[in-house]
Amino acid sequence: MCLDEHLFDSFVPRLKRHGRHKVSPARYGVADVTVLRSADGILITRDRGFDDARRFPPGTHKGIVVIAVSGGDVKRWFSVFLRFLRSGHGSDAEGSIVVLHDRDFLIRTSDGTQTFRYE
Repeated sequence: MCLDEHLFDSFVPRLKRHGRHKVSPARYGVADVTVLRSADGILITRDRGFDDARRFPPGTHKGIVVIAVSGGDVKRWFSVFLRFLRSGHGSDAEGSIVVLHDRDFLIRTSDGTQTFRYE
């Protein structure tokens, strides 16, 4: 799992409390393509530019999770991310683009897009 600069400092302690210890920072100050190419795992970000399947076609990267929650703070963003991890679809992020919203999430694969609701 690789976190962008906007999430790294605040998400790492929370992830460790939930048993996720393999977390690394994304490269800072470089183009999005370079960030994605150099990520050593699924990229977790709030940058909506990463949910563009034309720029980052599913299957050509390790995976992207975009936390697209409107407003809020780190606690709310992490809550939505944790609901996604607990949904049973966490492994579906590999090679895909996942866009997390407050009430549902999209998974874009090379076969198309599916929408799921949190339970």
